Amino acid sequence: MNQFLRIEPVADDSVEQAFSVLTETARWLIAEGRRQRIGNTSFETYQAWQKSSANYVVLKSNEIAGIFSLPVEDFVDWPAYQHIDASIWLRALATHPDFRNQQIGEFAIRSALELAGGETVYLDCVSGFLPSYYGKQGFEVIDQQVKEFSDGTYDITLMRSK
Repeated sequence: MNQFLRIEPVADDSVEQAFSVLTETARWLIAEGRRQRIGNTSFETYQAWQKSSANYVVLKSNEIAGIFSLPVEDFVDWPAYQHIDASIWLRALATHPDFRNQQIGEFAIRSALELAGGETVYLDCVSGFLPSYYGKQGFEVIDQQVKEFSDGTYDITLMRSK
């Protein structure tokens, strides 16, 4: 493990600070012209994940460098997969813009897979560069569809850990 990075559950008194990494990352992505759905996670959803102990921070020198969540969820947006029991999902993976290009995301993904203890982890992401990125981190594509969401139409890729 990288001696400068560590994973911790989000403390209840740090939920707003951790969630702010998600909103700051979303603003940065928008400014960069990258169309992603990362900013669509509501604070209420993030709080619900907190109640189920699903939220984690990546700390670098005691600063929040990134976040991710591992909630157990059904396949709500993927009707063809609703026969699969509720599963672990990688959600709200975000690297604070001040910590870009320092492998924070890769460290978070490896840590998330370790925390899942060998269970299959699912994620869905906007198609484009992300499926390749996640593929390099141990995920495989299992479906791809154009989906309508409240904020628009997206080409979405469903992936699972290998």
